[in-house]
Amino acid sequence: MRSEKTVLQELLNWGQEQENIRAVVMTSSRANPDATLDIFTDYDIELIVTNLQDFRSNDQWISHFGDVLANIKEMNATSCTQLVLYSDGVRIDFSIYTISEFLRVTNQSSIPEHWNIGYKILLDKDEVTQMLPLPTHTHYNISPPTEKEFTGVVKDFWWDTTYVAKSLWRDEIYFAKYAFDSLIHCNYLRKMIEWYIGLNNNWAVNPNKYGRWFKRYLDTETWERIENSFADSNVEKNWKALFATTDLFRRLATEIANQLNFGYDNNLDRNITGYLTKIQRLDKNATNF
Repeated sequence: MRSEKTVLQELLNWGQEQENIRAVVMTSSRANPDATLDIFTDYDIELIVTNLQDFRSNDQWISHFGDVLANIKEMNATSCTQLVLYSDGVRIDFSIYTISEFLRVTNQSSIPEHWNIGYKILLDKDEVTQMLPLPTHTHYNISPPTEKEFTGVVKDFWWDTTYVAKSLWRDEIYFAKYAFDSLIHCNYLRKMIEWYIGLNNNWAVNPNKYGRWFKRYLDTETWERIENSFADSNVEKNWKALFATTDLFRRLATEIANQLNFGYDNNLDRNITGYLTKIQRLDKNATNF
């Protein structure tokens, strides 16, 4: 696999040779000093050009950077995107738009949101990026919830646990896993974990998307509790994981509520927990709850 130095030099040399290309900018993780990089970290490359049509009608240029294993091309009225995976494992996501579109978005006084994570100017023939503010690397930092937002997540969490319980009792494991993994874990528990991390780091950290960096910000006990909140396709293991999840959610939500002077609905918690327990113990042939 090519090194970052080699890839960036290839991009720079190519950009210098192409009259149509006026600026080349790298954004996202590889331009963020706080990000942890590995061999699978993408290169997010922005090309600012004079003629977008050249990139709409011709895909041959992506082969300049290696043997193309797969690519996805997307176009809209103002830009063109090429997501390219090369055979040596390097992936480059190209975003291409005109100088006029770049100036419209930035207005020479602001910075695109995704650039604020971090950006590096690799090439700028016309100094179109000269007036851009420096990135703060903080755009995706966790923000404190409002009490309404917090309360909404608490209510949704407890309500949707009932779908998991009923599906487990019915032995409908596929729907149970959808409700458990997609709704409970990815929506409500994830949000509570993010707020917990933010609370304990002065709201000055970015744990990345969908929990990618949770482990680096959590103590060992909390991380082990998260691991115990997952299960395979075994129904009994899912019951155990469900109650591990409710215990974890309660602990995190209660601490956040106390620290932010929010209310926590203990009655809802207690009533739904009792309901879940009753379903778990209910005979499989029951005709009355």
